[in-house]
Amino acid sequence: MKKQRIAIIGAGPSGISCAIQLKRFGFEPFLVEKDSVGGLLLQANCVENYPGFPGGISGAKLATYFKKQLEEYSIKVHSMEVCKLNTCNGGFLLDTNQGTIETEIAVIASGTEPKRMNVYTEDAAKNMFYDVRSLRTIKEKDIAIVGGGDAAFDYALGLSSNNSVRILVRKTTCSCLPLLYKRAEKNSRISIISKTSIKAIEENNGKLRLRIDANGDSCICVDYILFAIGREPSVSFLSGKLLSVFKNVTCVRNLYFIGDVVGGLHRQVGIAVGDGLRTAMEIHKEAKRR
Repeated sequence: MKKQRIAIIGAGPSGISCAIQLKRFGFEPFLVEKDSVGGLLLQANCVENYPGFPGGISGAKLATYFKKQLEEYSIKVHSMEVCKLNTCNGGFLLDTNQGTIETEIAVIASGTEPKRMNVYTEDAAKNMFYDVRSLRTIKEKDIAIVGGGDAAFDYALGLSSNNSVRILVRKTTCSCLPLLYKRAEKNSRISIISKTSIKAIEENNGKLRLRIDANGDSCICVDYILFAIGREPSVSFLSGKLLSVFKNVTCVRNLYFIGDVVGGLHRQVGIAVGDGLRTAMEIHKEAKRR
């Protein structure tokens, strides 16, 4: 069994920021990521509110800069999935798909996962997505995006470069930034359909038939559907005890939740980076007291 002083679960903006600052303090953080470095940032078509990049930058490009900075500090990202996190001997035990790791301090930067729909047939599932990266190479197709927030409109603006996109919004108004709405509204390859409730999704001759309720029952056919209907904390790997700690917002010594996993609606890369930096400073401060 491997032993570490500090384990960080998740190499998104908050986990990366925390790891870099800890390394600057002289620690050797053990950074774990089950997917790709950058987390949800990789899905962003354009990040416009992160200082230092006038005109904006793609999420994927920004993630490459984050990754390069990890490399400059010789911080290795361990590609593994944490299946269970529990308390153990005053510290924590990480059961991963590559073995067990014991750590004194655990930093949870696991981010969020998409909320899912359950109104589809099995045959339709192969053309349904919750991750925009799966559709970035698609060209000249009809794509429906379900959702009315920033993510839905950001995805639409990116995918419309090579496809026709329909944004299906459940309410009469959208919750996205007004500037995103205006850009989508002016885009000839994007249509916005409000007051839309999906009743069923079925496969139909290689396409998806969506039965919707938009001012009356109707159907539309598309090649693919992408859901952006909200996200929830990715904490299924927490033990029952630690899940209770998370839900009740109670404190456990040497356990930290950072970034989008506790961000609620405030899921912004700048906030996540600051949260990781602040937590690293707290860990350093506590270490000096001992």
